[in-house]
Amino acid sequence: MFRQYVNQGEVNPCIIVDDIIRSGQAIEETAQLVKSLGAKIIGCGAIVRFTSAPDMVEGVPIKSLVEFDAHMYDSGEACTDCFKDEPPEHVRF
Repeated sequence: MFRQYVNQGEVNPCIIVDDIIRSGQAIEETAQLVKSLGAKIIGCGAIVRFTSAPDMVEGVPIKSLVEFDAHMYDSGEACTDCFKDEPPEHVRF
């Protein structure tokens, strides 16, 4: 998990900003690290947040410039649109 760090300086409130939030795992891990250092999280933001990702972290709303609704599947067999004869959509992230 995280290595234990000892904050040796002044602890200030923190705003966490990410580029893309897909699952929310990275921003949740960042929030845990920030809290372990003793900082209070006062804001969270992202450029893009997938609608399947959490909209809050540590009780703080995640604000984003763009919300993107996309369904991620591990295989074509799991994709419900694939059974409707929809063409595959290849998106690079």
